[in-house]
Amino acid sequence: MFMVLPGLGLAGAVSMLQRRRYAMSVAAACCMMIPVLGPCFGLTLPIGIWVLVLLRRQQIQEAFAGTPEQSQSPNEYDNADDAIAAASTLDRNGEWDAAIALYRSAAARWPEQANYIDNCIKEIAKKQAATM
Repeated sequence: MFMVLPGLGLAGAVSMLQRRRYAMSVAAACCMMIPVLGPCFGLTLPIGIWVLVLLRRQQIQEAFAGTPEQSQSPNEYDNADDAIAAASTLDRNGEWDAAIALYRSAAARWPEQANYIDNCIKEIAKKQAATM
């Protein structure tokens, strides 16, 4: 039990950072409030409560469900700003390949934005290279 609860807490923390597996994140927040975690209980109890309150917010639940920009195809955007904003969201979420594909699609549809989009793609390429 002393090994399982911290492991579940760590897995839930990773899930929260990646905005995946909402149920795992809630379970981890609840595990943080169980007093078997040792001398750090005085710290984990308020953090667990705080995380649980945050996870109940509508905006947070929507972030776990995915943003509408991710479900749209590149041709469904009315203007370059919306497409670039959606690609930027994908970039922030770590979905770099999808962001690059959306950026390239936006550059093809709106050539006046090509210079800015090329710079965005270069920044993503730097991030990808740094993680390899």
